[in-house]
Amino acid sequence: MKPFRLVAALPLGIAVLQGCGIQPAAAPAPTPRAASAAVLTLPIARGERWIADATDASGQPLRILLDTGTTFALFDADGPVATRPLAQADRDRLLAQGAILRPVDASGLEVETPTGSTWMPLGLAPALRIQHWSIPAGQLAMVSDLDGFNARANRPIDGILGIEAMRQLTWRADHVEGRLTAYADTPPAHDWQQCTFLTLETSQRMPVIPYALPPDRGGFLGIDTGSNGELTIPTDDFDRMADAREFDGLGWTWGHGLSGEPAFAREGLLAGMQIGRQRLPKLSVERRDISPQIGLGVLARMDRFELDFRHYRFCFDMTPDARDSQVSTLGAALTRTDAGIRVQALTPEGRLGRSGAREADVIVTIDKTDVATLTSAQIEARLEDPKTAEIGVRRAGKMVGVGLVRM
Repeated sequence: MKPFRLVAALPLGIAVLQGCGIQPAAAPAPTPRAASAAVLTLPIARGERWIADATDASGQPLRILLDTGTTFALFDADGPVATRPLAQADRDRLLAQGAILRPVDASGLEVETPTGSTWMPLGLAPALRIQHWSIPAGQLAMVSDLDGFNARANRPIDGILGIEAMRQLTWRADHVEGRLTAYADTPPAHDWQQCTFLTLETSQRMPVIPYALPPDRGGFLGIDTGSNGELTIPTDDFDRMADAREFDGLGWTWGHGLSGEPAFAREGLLAGMQIGRQRLPKLSVERRDISPQIGLGVLARMDRFELDFRHYRFCFDMTPDARDSQVSTLGAALTRTDAGIRVQALTPEGRLGRSGAREADVIVTIDKTDVATLTSAQIEARLEDPKTAEIGVRRAGKMVGVGLVRM
């Protein structure tokens, strides 16, 4: 996380006139603009991705993920985008519009995901409509097989709209009301706890805001509404902070990209981060090969927040009782089934891996307590508890006891 400095600047004319004892003429008060009506309103919940129902020009319904962490649109391989090399005229148009900053390969792009980089063919997106929001045809779009992603998602999607489309609107999420609204013009006024500067990072176009890490560090954080994580930082920064013992704890987390394959990452617990004057609770920090960014895990701690690209402003109200996060030592992706808790994947460095658990094991008991009698939160807490001594797993049709090591 690179350090930064913010320098306040005054208009030179005003500074000089006041220094001479001459007050500048008062500027006329601006005429307040009437708030515009929302172009879309969607139901949302804390920590859940934003998904909208759209239609293309033919009336075909599409379920679309709204993702500020993605630059361009992306559609399923069986969707409405025909992959083809971009014509020179299309590339010239996209350059002139500023949608791309440099010439791109006509056939595809290399894209970074949580499970590594992947090559995605290109095409042009169709015209889309989401309630009163119309997105014209011809935007750059990538194509990928979304079957793996959808297999692990609560709500399958047909495609993604990224920041190139989303930055045309002002987005206001209200977790208290359970509502996401977007405005093409001036949204209703508000008086929230904190506002801070918002801009777009140049290479990925991700929206970024300044943060501080007392006593004397800070930088910029991306805002990724497509990620359900909390805070992600580059590997070098994570390793340096871990070596300096700046984390309150270390563990493992996991996620999956478009492929649907689990990807594990080292995780730390960080205290003291601030956005504006607001101190955040302890956050779980993922070690990834991407720029620093926050996801829905942090945004869910806000009762409401707004991405205002028109006025370069990010505003929010923190939840009064926002709790500290915790890190997990398990190093395992677990799925609840009728038979028990299935070990979907694990890393050998985590508690379950070190104890001898294997992928495809089904945890049936924890210290002789049937997991069917426990909630998911209770299961996780008992597996994390250093005093828990053993789990019973069903492996290849047989019951096996696995003694748990202390972490």
